[in-house]
Amino acid sequence: MKPSISYSSSAIETAKPQTNRLDVLIAMRAIACFFVVVAHCSPPRSAVVYQGYDLSWLFFAAGGAYLRTFFCLSGYLMGKLFYTGRYQLSWDGILKFWRNRVLRVFPLYFFAVLILVVFVYTDLLKQENWGYLVRICTFTYNHALPVDFNGPLWSLSTEVQFYLLVPFIYGFVKDRYTKPRQIFMAVGAVILFVTLLRLLFWVMDLRSGASVISYWYTPLVSNLDMFMCGFFLNPLIQYQKEQKQRKMRSHLQEHVQDSVQVDSNGSNGSQKYKLRLRLPDWWGKFAAVSLAIAFHFYSAYHIYHNEMRNIPGAEPGIRTANSFFILPIITALIAALLIYCFEAGSAYQGHLDNEKFSIHACIRNPIRLIEVFGYLSYGIYVWHMPIIRRITPLVTSQIPLELFFIKVGTVMFLCTLVATVTFYLVELPATRWRFVGRS
Repeated sequence: MKPSISYSSSAIETAKPQTNRLDVLIAMRAIACFFVVVAHCSPPRSAVVYQGYDLSWLFFAAGGAYLRTFFCLSGYLMGKLFYTGRYQLSWDGILKFWRNRVLRVFPLYFFAVLILVVFVYTDLLKQENWGYLVRICTFTYNHALPVDFNGPLWSLSTEVQFYLLVPFIYGFVKDRYTKPRQIFMAVGAVILFVTLLRLLFWVMDLRSGASVISYWYTPLVSNLDMFMCGFFLNPLIQYQKEQKQRKMRSHLQEHVQDSVQVDSNGSNGSQKYKLRLRLPDWWGKFAAVSLAIAFHFYSAYHIYHNEMRNIPGAEPGIRTANSFFILPIITALIAALLIYCFEAGSAYQGHLDNEKFSIHACIRNPIRLIEVFGYLSYGIYVWHMPIIRRITPLVTSQIPLELFFIKVGTVMFLCTLVATVTFYLVELPATRWRFVGRS
């Protein structure tokens, strides 16, 4: 197999044949959304016991870990919009960035709030609860309000708060952190800061009930390490891209000099030029996916045997030191590693060469059907909790595990159906007003 050297230019990029591969980032959204739904469907305990060993934890999922994966993905993608030049660091570019984020999040969010408040959570219409409704509508909802509402929507408040800061974070980072050592030190500093913040909450005994939600689980500052681990992947990939281009130019110059040496001395000086081959990149991807799968089972085991079990003498739902400190950091690092392995190199702008998602693309590559749930993940996430609450009394079975599978299947079917309707009626029309070009 001969190594090939290519130079980035608009002419070359447009000449590349289109591929028809799975968009891994959209697939990650689909998988993360699915396991959030699984976690909220409350898998049964002691449902599978083999030779005295309780294996029910295999059906659990750490919903918080997958939610943090969304945050890491968001940090990466929002940073990528600026690092690839789609938005410039000017007031015009920043306003267009915010406008597109508004058009992406607000239409479905406020449509869902309207429907849910009128038909499901009607207590919010009472005058004494209007203040809580204002918090929901201003993206300051933190899941700890003393009134019943669609709990998972708190993450959208955290996302919107991050969107407001993205241009300023990019402006601060872009010229200061450009080399791997600087980037890793910055990531380490952010992780250390958030860890110390969590330690402060631990010392203050804010690790159970509403306290852990208000101070540890939902605030942007407590999830900043997730966003920034994804965000800092962009300058790292950009640095490697620039280094690769420099090496290409250097090798080309050496090749030209060696050719001149051959012509003048009559000797094959070009033998000095050797291109080092790297290991196939699928090794890195395989390792990242394996780590992600291992972490899924580790976090599920931890949730089942520790966090979901009431500790004697403690409040229900108390967080252990493992879930308070270790799991968030591991989640951020593994999610960032997974994104990096599938996005580094030519894949950074690979979506430009990939065929647009369509029925014909799925027929030729059926694995792309996963992307359906990725595109619908926002709607599925928004609607899944109210649907779970409505169908739980209606789904019955004498076998707990069978009941769980029926519940998950029913919820996913109804969520997909409702999400499809709102995608075409609410989300898709809003995209017509979005900014597409560069600014």
